[in-house]
Amino acid sequence: MNTRTFINSLITLLLVEDNPGDAALLQRTLPKGQTTVTHVARLQQAIQLLGEKRFDVILLDLSLPDSAGLETLNHLNPNTTDTPVVVLTGSDDDALALQAVQHGAQDYIVKGQMSGAIIMRLLRYAIERKRAELELKASEKRFRALIENSADLIIVIDAEGVIRFVSPSAERLLGYSPVEAIGRNFLEWVHPDDMPIALESLASRREIPGTAQARVELRSLHKNGLWRTVEVLGTNLLAEPAVNGIVLNVRDITERKQAEEKLVKLQKAVDNSGEVIFMTDPDGLITFVNPEFTHLYGYTAAEVIGKTTPRILKSERVKPEDYDLLWQTILGKQVVRGEMVNKTKEGRLLTIETSINPVLDDKGNIAGFLAIQSDITERRQAAEKLAASEAELRALFAAMHDVVLTIDADGVYRKIAPTNPDLLFKPPQELLGKSLTDVFPPREADQFLSVTREVVATQQSKQIEYQLRIGETLHWFSTSGVFDK
Repeated sequence: MNTRTFINSLITLLLVEDNPGDAALLQRTLPKGQTTVTHVARLQQAIQLLGEKRFDVILLDLSLPDSAGLETLNHLNPNTTDTPVVVLTGSDDDALALQAVQHGAQDYIVKGQMSGAIIMRLLRYAIERKRAELELKASEKRFRALIENSADLIIVIDAEGVIRFVSPSAERLLGYSPVEAIGRNFLEWVHPDDMPIALESLASRREIPGTAQARVELRSLHKNGLWRTVEVLGTNLLAEPAVNGIVLNVRDITERKQAEEKLVKLQKAVDNSGEVIFMTDPDGLITFVNPEFTHLYGYTAAEVIGKTTPRILKSERVKPEDYDLLWQTILGKQVVRGEMVNKTKEGRLLTIETSINPVLDDKGNIAGFLAIQSDITERRQAAEKLAASEAELRALFAAMHDVVLTIDADGVYRKIAPTNPDLLFKPPQELLGKSLTDVFPPREADQFLSVTREVVATQQSKQIEYQLRIGETLHWFSTSGVFDK
C-alpha cells in the first residue's frame, strides 16, 4: 500500500463493472485530472491486473458475468491485501452492500446517486482508512513479535492479581505454558518471605494509573520446584480499554544475582586476604588495589588507580636488569615468582614475596597483570638472626673442649658434637644409633640412663660424675643433663 497522502494526488483506480453504461456514467462523474481509471468487466480480468500492477483503490460491482454477490468480494480479497475495495451497488442493494463492508470492503457507492466530489472524498477516505488499517496490523504484528520473542516475560493481571494474558516466554522462565498460567493468581508463585513487598506493590499499582512503578525483586517458584529471582516492573493500564489490566514486565535475574553474590564474596576475600593484591592494564597502569596495598605501602586507591605504575614501589635494591627480566617474562605470558625489595610511601624498605600473573582475554591477548604480594621483612630478618645465632653457636662449640651429646629417653645416641674426640669412649660413627647399654659398662650405663630418664621426666637439668677408662688411663667425667624438646 502506498502511504502517500491522496488529498491532491492522482488516484489510480481499477473499475470492475460489466455494464458499459454504468461504467461510462461513473467515469464522466469523476472530476477530470484527479483519477486514472482502468476498466475491466470480469472478476478474473481484475485479478490478473492486480497481479501485474498496483492500484490505489478498487471500485467493484458485485454482480459480474463470472461471479455474483459476496462471493465476488471473497474471491477478490486474497489479491487485495493492501488495496482498499469500494463496492458499487444499485439502489435496491443496500443490504448486500452493508454485508460487503462487513466482509472487508471499505465503503460502498450507490450507482448514480453521488456527485463526483462526494465520490472522490469517499475514495480518499477509503484509501486512508485502509492505510491506517494496514499500519495498525503491522504495528500489532511487530508488537506480537516483540512479545513472543522477548527475553522478558509479559503478564497482564487484573486488579486482584489474576492472570489474563501471559507471553510464551512464561514456559522458558517459569516452566508454565500460557494455558496453564492464565486464570491463576500470580501471587501463587511468590516466595512467602517476599509476599509483603508483592502485596504492597500490587496495591500501589492499583492506586496510581498510567505510570510504571520502581522495579522490585522477588523470588518466583518455577514449575520444577526451584526458586528463581525475578525483577518486576508493573504499569497500571486498567483504564485502557484495549488492555484493562496491570502489565507486568518480568525479567529473570537469577544468574545475575548469583554472579553478584560471587563477586561480593570474591571482593571480601580479596579485601581480607591479608596479602597485597593489585592489578594493572597491559601498560602497567594500576587499575585496582585492595586495602592491604594501602596498609602496607601507604598509598590510597585514589592516589594510584589510573595515575601511576608499580614503579612507585621500586627501590634501589633491585637492579635495572632484574626489572627488565621481570617485564620480559610476564610479557611472554609467564608467571613470575620470587622476592624483591620494595619501598613504601614513607621510604621504608620491605622484603616482599611476590607473584605476578598475566591476565589473558578470550583471544589469549594480555589484558593486564595481577600481582599478589606478602611482606616477609620480619621473617627474613628473623631468618638472618637465626643464621647469625647458629653461626655463633657453631663458633662457640668449636672453641669448647667438652663433648656435646643428644640422647633420647631410651638412652640412644642421636647427635654428637665431638669438639674433643679424644674424650669419647668410642669414635662418633660407632656411637650414633647405639644405646648407652651398648657402649658403657653395665654400672655406668645404668647410672647414665637413670639420670637421662629423670631429666626427661622432670625437664630439669642434673649433673653426674663418673669414671671411664679410655685406653690405659682412667678419666673422671662431669656431665650436665639438660632437657631439649
